[in-house]
Amino acid sequence: MTECYRKVQAVTVYGGVIYNDESNDYFLESHNVRTPDLWWKVLVSKDSNGNDQVISWLFPNVAGLKEASNCMTTVTEIEKQLNDGLGAIPISDSLKNQKGTPSLWPTKC
Repeated sequence: MTECYRKVQAVTVYGGVIYNDESNDYFLESHNVRTPDLWWKVLVSKDSNGNDQVISWLFPNVAGLKEASNCMTTVTEIEKQLNDGLGAIPISDSLKNQKGTPSLWPTKC
């Protein structure tokens, strides 16, 4: 998806993981590695009129995940779950409650 956007317009990408369930940290003791429970990604770009647009996803770390569109959310919802101590995702507040739709996805890929 990110590479599709880059073919059409410049894109800024933010992403990370969220750890919020210690019950599945199977490798913590042996390898000192926690299991991510969620993975998030935010794309900021311009629409055809030059206006900022955002598309963001929050993916659960589960087998069999099929449709990325089912995981679309707002940046506000992602930020509510962030627990990494790094602060807010650095985009305009005016974009944080926008929920993208598959209609925003580039068609020229």
